[in-house]
Amino acid sequence: MQEEATLTVTEAQFAEMIDVTTVGHHDEVYLNVDGGKVRLLAGTPGSSAGTYVDFVEAYFEGVDGSTEAYFDANEVMSYLEVVSDGT
Repeated sequence: MQEEATLTVTEAQFAEMIDVTTVGHHDEVYLNVDGGKVRLLAGTPGSSAGTYVDFVEAYFEGVDGSTEAYFDANEVMSYLEVVSDGT
């Protein structure tokens, strides 16, 4: 797997991706970019349930490459608020 990807989305699109995946409950997110789609899986430590959502190429302004990452949804969203231009 290539270790780099570019995902072009608006702030609102990215926030919606995280919100839909975490369903307001999960904190930890696994992101996989490959083949023109983005798969997000979310869960909470100690929880027996999780969610996953695939976002296809038509959803984005652009998606290229392939990579994977694991992150805390709340932390990433707080960074997004800092660097946001409001769109």
